[in-house]
Amino acid sequence: MDWLWAALGGLIVGAVVAPFVEPWTRRLQRLGRRVAKEPALDVHVEWDQAVIWAGWPPWLSFAYYFAGSLPPAAPPDSGFDWSGWADRHGGYDFMWTMLRVTLVARTDATVVVEIPVVNQTIAEVPFGVGVLYPAPGGADVNPRRFQIDLDFGERAYARFEDEGQSAPAPSWSLSKGEAEQSSIWARARDDRLHEWVLELPLIVDGQRRMVRIDKGGKPFVTVGDNQPHEFLARVGHKWESWKDWQQHIGHPVADDSGGE
Repeated sequence: MDWLWAALGGLIVGAVVAPFVEPWTRRLQRLGRRVAKEPALDVHVEWDQAVIWAGWPPWLSFAYYFAGSLPPAAPPDSGFDWSGWADRHGGYDFMWTMLRVTLVARTDATVVVEIPVVNQTIAEVPFGVGVLYPAPGGADVNPRRFQIDLDFGERAYARFEDEGQSAPAPSWSLSKGEAEQSSIWARARDDRLHEWVLELPLIVDGQRRMVRIDKGGKPFVTVGDNQPHEFLARVGHKWESWKDWQQHIGHPVADDSGGE
């Protein structure tokens, strides 16, 4: 029975000692990571709306802009799949660019996310056509997110929103293998074309880290919805002008001529 008492003794000692050893283990992990200069986090950026909104009801509208004319291939039936269709045919995001950033901890880490810094170039919108997948209706979708207003000049205005209200940016204490996600929505309401990238400031275990958020090494492109070119809505399997579609569903478009 000596082996049984030895085993029980080991368990008891382990249970007593573990709470005291664990903080030092974490400190040693962090020190080793700093010495090796290995990042504590892996960062993944997702811009495919079919992935971002997988499992959601079809309540969201999606819009894109094509320089020149419509692509020869018809769009998919699901609006979630329109971002892939637009990418394959050189389209730009129209009105909104919606992203999801995933942080995965390689080791135990404390992470503070700060307000991102957006750098952009602003240009004329080329002649072309905007297209919309109209949402069939449903509850408002308003996730916690970083909201970027691109039409504030070269240095866009950014803030963190929770339930539509400004809120402190998030922070997490992550164990090895744990992940957290943040949404980023960029909005352009002007008549310009915005090419932009984002620097996401992180504080990881007290150390500053800047993470570049881009589209696979290229800038994101967002076209403002106040541009003067053609704008079409997809109704069933055909295109209708935006104004005709709005009037058809009972939302008259304002008369810009100044008449009654």
